Amino acid sequence: MGETVDEVFDKLLDSYADGGGLPDDPSAKDHPLISDDWDENNEIIQAMRNFDNEGTIEEQAENLKIRGNTEFKLNRYRWNRALDLYTEAIEKGSEDKRAVSLYHTNRAAVNLSLGNNRKVLEDCTEALKLDPKNLKAYYRAAKASLDIQKYKDAVSYAAKGLQVDPTNKELLTVKSKIEKAWAAHREAKKKRKEEELRQLETKKMKGAKVLEAIKERNVLLGRPLFDTQRRYEGEIYVDKETGQLHWPVLLLYEEHDTSEFVIDVCEDHTLSQHLSYMFPPTAKDYAPWDTEKKYVIDSLEIYFEANSTAPIDPKMKKSGSSKRRWIKVKPTTTLKTVLAHPDHVVPGVPIFHIVANNSRYKDVFVQRKFDCSCRTATPSGLVYTLRSRALCPVVRVAVTAMARSFQRQCLVFRFLLPRTKELHISMLAQLHTGSRLLTVQSFTRSISRPSVKQTIRYDQITLRNSRSFSTPQGVKSEQQDHGSTGGQRTGNEKKEEHKEGNDSNQTIKQSGNSFVRFYNKSLETHPLLNKVVTFTLLMGAGDAVAQMSGDDEWSWSRFFRMTSLAAFFSAPILHLYFKVLDKVIVGKSSAAVFQKLAIDQFAFAPINLAGFMTLLGFIEGGSLEKGIEKVKKDYWPTMKANWVLWPAANFINFKFISPQHRLLYVSCISFVWNIYFSILANKK
Repeated sequence: MGETVDEVFDKLLDSYADGGGLPDDPSAKDHPLISDDWDENNEIIQAMRNFDNEGTIEEQAENLKIRGNTEFKLNRYRWNRALDLYTEAIEKGSEDKRAVSLYHTNRAAVNLSLGNNRKVLEDCTEALKLDPKNLKAYYRAAKASLDIQKYKDAVSYAAKGLQVDPTNKELLTVKSKIEKAWAAHREAKKKRKEEELRQLETKKMKGAKVLEAIKERNVLLGRPLFDTQRRYEGEIYVDKETGQLHWPVLLLYEEHDTSEFVIDVCEDHTLSQHLSYMFPPTAKDYAPWDTEKKYVIDSLEIYFEANSTAPIDPKMKKSGSSKRRWIKVKPTTTLKTVLAHPDHVVPGVPIFHIVANNSRYKDVFVQRKFDCSCRTATPSGLVYTLRSRALCPVVRVAVTAMARSFQRQCLVFRFLLPRTKELHISMLAQLHTGSRLLTVQSFTRSISRPSVKQTIRYDQITLRNSRSFSTPQGVKSEQQDHGSTGGQRTGNEKKEEHKEGNDSNQTIKQSGNSFVRFYNKSLETHPLLNKVVTFTLLMGAGDAVAQMSGDDEWSWSRFFRMTSLAAFFSAPILHLYFKVLDKVIVGKSSAAVFQKLAIDQFAFAPINLAGFMTLLGFIEGGSLEKGIEKVKKDYWPTMKANWVLWPAANFINFKFISPQHRLLYVSCISFVWNIYFSILANKK
């Protein structure tokens, strides 16, 4: 028995789908029946359109299918036209389910040739709903699933098709092909897993050798200071030839909010050796952030923080002090000797602070008092917060922001955040086997000073900021300037920016340094008094503005009521509240911030507002009933106004502001809030 036309055409479709078919004929694109630019007045075209609309729905759909077959047989330039014709045939709505099932499988064949495997599966699914015995639908669905590596689905389609016709050669062939591909995929996956396990085992063995070497040298390891602490296991290594221990070292230039991560420092080297290549005594081109040209090797002092973090094993610390303090490192002291100091607890990676001895910042740095800076941020890790005590006041930051408003972004935040704010250092490291090249990102959580990553490579290296120097072979470093605008730039661009802002900076420094020292010293020695005075002054200023903007005469009694409540109620409560909240919910992760916001807006704020209004009403009316009456009258409008302003303000507070400056930030925001609240609270 001879094959039907549809069977012959199915073979042709499948040969195209397998990559075969007639060779392309470029001239065919210009044929009047094939070209995309048909002449609608052509008699043949008009006759074909009339022919499409003749006969029953089933006949019209069948005619469209035949035309689609013709288009598909010509060449690939007509395949999209064939898709359209098959779609029109399907949309005719023929009630012959078997015929419509064939239309779907024909369209699936074209999509299979075009590589649209998802559409192939959609058409085959519809075809099988209409005709569960459509072998072509099973075959093409199996091929499409194989192409997108859905081996389980591919085997399922082939098996179901063979249930209909167990002797079908095409399905048997494709099933065999799928099973081989699936077996190869499983084998490759198994090998990848074995390789990963081998690498992990090798890494563990290297880590054990490093820990043994560290123990032999009496180096005390502390708790890691970074969330990504597990990525640092491969950074420290023992040289196979010399047996020397090599460390990565983090250098901090806090005066300029800049850090540098030196990837490889031999324990027998001194830090001065490395700094001499970075800051040579006869430097002609200084670091872009060193506008005062003070950072040269002869004027640099190196410090580390004693007992900066808790030891991993407290029993190992048998000597030395537990007090946190600065310890100065002699230029001739090797890294091995420094790390073996009884009070040096290495926080994951050695951290050293570099200060210029002729800088005014040095006095502030060495006199800094320490508070609890190492704290758990999330259940999965630790965050180390290096708090700069040379925190500039709000006034200085505001002026700086205005002077550079056309060069820097986040102007609003500069009024609220100190310039040398709490410095969060997060390290991301990746170890490349063989070369021991680690790529590290070190950045500050700073809105007002976006970070720019710069790369330094030793072995006749040129910085991207055009500052060049040579260093010993085998030393690699990566630097990041936290005082730069977003995006990578050349050193000349940075110099121009520093030059433009230099005049304004000099004026600011001369006028603000005395106030800076006084404010910071007051914040350290008398934190509660400092915050009470700050909050009371801004509360009083807000009430004064409110009174002067109104029509009533000045009222000293009203002014003293508001400032007294600020001094003896609001400021102490806020000081204690922020202190407790930061201890209960630690860190600045998104989860921690939203937990703090929920407690703040739905627990603390309603209670605090009710207490403030009750006391104010009591002072004004002389009785508790007056206070309760004032709460009933003004509580709800004030609470709604609170929810407009404070959720956003406190999100910034909890996310970006250091704990010791939370109340200062709140005081600044409260200036506007106090104007509104003072007017509302003193309505007649």
